Amino acid sequence: MHVQEVRQLLDRDTVLLEYVLGEDHSYLWVVSSDTLTSYELPKRQEIEAEVRRIHEALTVRSHEIASKNPAQRKARIAISEQIYQDAAARLSLMVLSLMVLSPAASQIQDKRLLVVSDVP
Repeated sequence: MHVQEVRQLLDRDTVLLEYVLGEDHSYLWVVSSDTLTSYELPKRQEIEAEVRRIHEALTVRSHEIASKNPAQRKARIAISEQIYQDAAARLSLMVLSLMVLSPAASQIQDKRLLVVSDVP
């Protein structure tokens, strides 16, 4: 589908965000009914590393380790919460701060976001 066709499908309250992760650079396109803006993001490996850290931190509660007593489990969860917050902040800086700190902020403010990724 051509960008002009996509833009015709979007109403004034919807913005399409399309991410493509690449080996050297990744990209984000912000498409609204009347604009198209592109941004260069960090490479795939950097983005995926933060996503893995977030996933691991979020799933730590479901991992039962028989040798851990309740105090050790509580400490492990507290550490994972900090890891999650740190990784989420880094990922946010990688893929969102370019938009929030840029002219695109007005494009997404109070809008419904439609996110498209090249990742299956």
